[in-house]
Order: sequence, then C-alpha cells, then structure tokens
Amino acid sequence: MADRLRSMTGFATAETQLRGRTYRVEIKTFNHRFLEAKVRAPRAFGACEPQIRQWLQKGLGRGSVDLKIEPAATAEAGATEWRLNTPALRYYAGEMRTLARDLGISSEIRLGDLMQLPDALVRENDGIEGGRDSSFSADEVEPLVRLALEGLIKSREAEGALLKIALERSLDSLADIAGRLRVQRKQCQDQAKEAVAKRVRAAFEAHPLPTGDVGLLLESRIAQELALILDRTDVEEELTRLEGHLTQARQVLQTGSPAGRKLDFLLQEMNREVNTLANKAQDLGMSNDAVDAKLLVEQLREQSLNVE
Repeated sequence: MADRLRSMTGFATAETQLRGRTYRVEIKTFNHRFLEAKVRAPRAFGACEPQIRQWLQKGLGRGSVDLKIEPAATAEAGATEWRLNTPALRYYAGEMRTLARDLGISSEIRLGDLMQLPDALVRENDGIEGGRDSSFSADEVEPLVRLALEGLIKSREAEGALLKIALERSLDSLADIAGRLRVQRKQCQDQAKEAVAKRVRAAFEAHPLPTGDVGLLLESRIAQELALILDRTDVEEELTRLEGHLTQARQVLQTGSPAGRKLDFLLQEMNREVNTLANKAQDLGMSNDAVDAKLLVEQLREQSLNVE
C-alpha cells in the first residue's frame, strides 16, 4: 500500500484499443467497511472478471467499487454500429419450437419476444461473432484496467490529502481542550482541598475533642476526605490516555493508508475517555470543555469514515 492517506471516494476513466475498437473503463468508489467490487462489462469480458477483481483487491484497501467497461462512443459510430445477432435469434427460435413440441403446446414465436432475449442486438466488433462469445484474455484487458486503477488511486490520494488536513486540525483542537482540562484539573484540586479543609475544621470546631493531638487528627481527616473526593473526580488517568490516543492517531495519519480501521479503534477509545471526563467534571468550565471534546470526537469519527 502507498504511504499516503487515501479517501475511499474517487473516480477515474481510461480508454484503449482492443481488437480494433475503443473501449472505456469507468471506476467509481464510495465508503464501505470492507472491499466490495461490482464489475459490469460486455459478455466478451466475462472470462476476465475474476482477474479484474484481483487487480482491484491488490490496488485498493477497502470501499465499494463500481467498475464498468463499455465500447467508447466514436465519430464513426452510427446507425450501422448495431446489428441483429441472426445466429443467436435462429438458435433461440429453434429451441423455443422444440420446447413447445415437447410440451405439446401451441405457441407462436414473435420477433418482438425474441428481441427481448440476451444478445439479440449487438454492436459491431464487440467480441460476439457468429452468435458465439469470443472472449478477451486477461493480458488484453489488463493495461486498460490498470490505467483506470492508477487514475483512481491518484484521485483517492488527492482527496485523502485534504482529509488528512481536516483530521489533523480536529486532533489539534482536541489536544487544546485536553490541555485546558489539565490546567482546570489542578485548579479544581486546589479548590477541593480548601473546601474540604474548611468543612472538616468547622466540624471539629462545632464538636471539639476533650483531649489528644487535635492538629494531627484534623490533618488526617482532611487527607481522608480529600482522597475520597479525588478518587471520584480526578481525571488524570483519562487525560493521559486521551493524549496517548491523540499521539497514536497522528502517527497513523503520517503512516498513510490503510488507516481507516486503526483510526476507528482509536476514536472509539477517545470517545470512552471523553465520556468519563464529562462524568467526572468538577465545575462548569470542565463540563463545557468535555462537551466540546465529545463533539470533536464525533466530528473526527465522521471524517474518518471516508479514510481507506
């Protein structure tokens, strides 16, 4: 795979001469969790379809792929380009008469009915000669398909470059929020310590002890209360893991495609940490930043859905 990030959406076309006729390949790709290839081509290309699918699998990581091969429109194409496939029509008519006789039914064969059958009308030089399929070989078709595939990869890489910029900006914004949360965490801890100390001192003043080292007992009780509060509200572990996931996501973007599945996993983990941060938020400022972080993670997930 290439070392550039690729989008899963792209489009490319290519044309070449095959047996004196110009054929055109068109490839369109869209988002999909896995590689799903659909090949549409004239019957003469049927023997090549398994090989075409292999070329697509080697060149693309994932995505929904729609490949179509058809004769290209040419200046000399006109009314004479299409012709009746007389041998095939005669074959169909003969088989229908035989079937009617075997079944003991009377059936009139209409030309209109015959014209609805496959290959009743064919183009000149489309690989169908004398009512039989003259298939193209994989060696004949490969240059045409590979030319279109190369154009498609360039198209996906161009869109992937823009997608990478957008993803990196979102990651930077999320890192800024993590930095603010780390500062607020320290402020909230200091505020919590002061609040606990006041509450415990007020309790000791309201109910003074008759004897003993009150100062030592007071400090011990303050430490216990503070430990309980921090155990429920401290976000240090979540911030550390979130920052680690951000670093890994940047590395994945720099490595290039295939990157979509790795990003999807990392963003699931980021979402888990951000949800915990929101639940542990100790003041309005942290709550607002946690909500912004959740929105950014969701935005990143939507953007990453298009990464190969």
